[in-house]
Amino acid sequence: MAARRAREADPMTQLTELAHGLDAGLQPAYVMRGEERYFREKGIGLVKQKAEEAGLELCAHDASDPDFNQHRLLEDLSGAGLFATARCVIVRSAEKVLKKSGKDDAPLVRKVLANLGAGEGGGETSGSVLVLAATSLRADSKVAKAVAKCGGVLVTCRKLWDTPPPWNPDPRSVELVGFVRRRASKFKIQLSESEAVYVAAATGNDLYAIEDQLEKLRHVPAAERRQALGWESAGNPFQLADQLVRGDSRRALLGIESLFRKGFQESDGKRNLDRAALTAILTGSLRRLVRDGAARSSSPDGAEPANSSRGEKDAAARAQLRPHAEWRRLLDELADVERRAKSGADPDANDFALLALSWSRTS
Repeated sequence: MAARRAREADPMTQLTELAHGLDAGLQPAYVMRGEERYFREKGIGLVKQKAEEAGLELCAHDASDPDFNQHRLLEDLSGAGLFATARCVIVRSAEKVLKKSGKDDAPLVRKVLANLGAGEGGGETSGSVLVLAATSLRADSKVAKAVAKCGGVLVTCRKLWDTPPPWNPDPRSVELVGFVRRRASKFKIQLSESEAVYVAAATGNDLYAIEDQLEKLRHVPAAERRQALGWESAGNPFQLADQLVRGDSRRALLGIESLFRKGFQESDGKRNLDRAALTAILTGSLRRLVRDGAARSSSPDGAEPANSSRGEKDAAARAQLRPHAEWRRLLDELADVERRAKSGADPDANDFALLALSWSRTS
């Protein structure tokens, strides 16, 4: 039987390990990959601080900046700095300049491979450090493999889990609540577990907003914390789809009201107020989840997890919530909403509220 792959540590643990590794010295390259900008920036900050202490010349580039100049980036990756023995080159939004150009590797890929000794002309910038930050970069990509082979570090900057898994429904155990408590201690705030749950729920999965909330709480008496925080969470359409399908009508109705009023947060942290985009994402997510539940519930072993991943366990547990006939009913009701959308009658909050009530499994 093949050995099971070790579970990847959460982003907070990976950043702690990165900091400890930096105490021993800089590596040739670092990759911060994943959609959570907060962790990407924290990782960049750790490497940047160590590079400054080592006297490296800092060169920062952002491929999403209108003034980004790829030629200048490639120049910075060639040779040592003008006023230092080596450079620390930071590339944000690196996914935009790592894509292939036809069948050929992108110029940045070729340059990185060369500098890390994985291509022709390796070792050009001995002593220099490269930091790539990308929302999407596969761990098995050429660049990621080259970074790992040369002793570099890859940090996975994924979103924190903000809902408890079916096998441990205690909300105090979710990663986002743990983040709240850890950051609260840094702000010298004593938060109980229940208070941390409330901060996470009221703020949503926006780590910068959570830090803003904690900064606010530093100056508020403990008895007045809830009133000071208010409720800012807008949630996201994927989380709402899961709540609807699970039949959690109370949370789903709150989510519908919040999303259609405040919009939803995109992966880059920006708030999207486009209701048509929200509706499209929400109906698409619902269709995928309901079809999956119907397929699993019709198979004798369809609800059994195929592996130990959380996503698979979640899907299996979700399928067991309803008999196959009820999953078919959900498909029919969702199809009605989608037909209305195609006929020009854009679904609104009321349409999804009706689904929440119809699909409810809570009293």
